[in-house]
Amino acid sequence: MQIPTKIDIPQFIEIGILIGHGRHNLKPIAERTGTHIQVNTNMKPAQIEIKINNHFSNASYLLPSEDRIDRINEAKDQLNKLIKDIEMKRNERINERRINQQGLKKKAKFQKEIDLKKERKNSERERKYKIDSE
Repeated sequence: MQIPTKIDIPQFIEIGILIGHGRHNLKPIAERTGTHIQVNTNMKPAQIEIKINNHFSNASYLLPSEDRIDRINEAKDQLNKLIKDIEMKRNERINERRINQQGLKKKAKFQKEIDLKKERKNSERERKYKIDSE
């Protein structure tokens, strides 16, 4: 009997993004490493469980324990890399939003300055028109 290896999923990671549409993020890792990967959202924090896939090879139960450990560790390494990639993309999106917001603030400030200049110009014209018409 084997005890599954567990990886805690950081709270900011969206489970759907981690799993991927049609499990396209987890499935290739499981197939390459001959493991079974399952996401358990009932735990706090959510966890990924990694076990040896007995259906991967008819004789997988005959594999030496070192080979089983190597396969699980390989899957664990790949999953940790996937989590880091998702985190990096998330941070990039956050930074882009921040930059866009700062740009909008600068644009709004610049627009206010333009509006003030227009107002002053219009006020001067109105004053000049009133003086000329009197």
